[in-house]
Amino acid sequence: MTSFEQAYFPKMREREVIRRRHDLRNLFAGELGQRVLADLCAVCHPLDHSIIPDALTAAHVRGRQEIIAMLWRYGSDSPGFPDTSPTQPQPE
Repeated sequence: MTSFEQAYFPKMREREVIRRRHDLRNLFAGELGQRVLADLCAVCHPLDHSIIPDALTAAHVRGRQEIIAMLWRYGSDSPGFPDTSPTQPQPE
């Protein structure tokens, strides 16, 4: 569990943890949610471990990656990484 997950799921009852995970799954379950998740991953790829020489910037980037990784972990319908190719606007 990442440090962000430890903060998001503090020492709470199992039922509350399950409810939060269920909420994330429901939030990203539909086509729109999966597109948003893919867009977030494209902006801040959670598996990108490029070397960042500046320690403060590296900590900031890694923190953002932890958040996106948690959303992907609990919100994705599939175990694979979402398609991060650019999305086309949908006609209204």
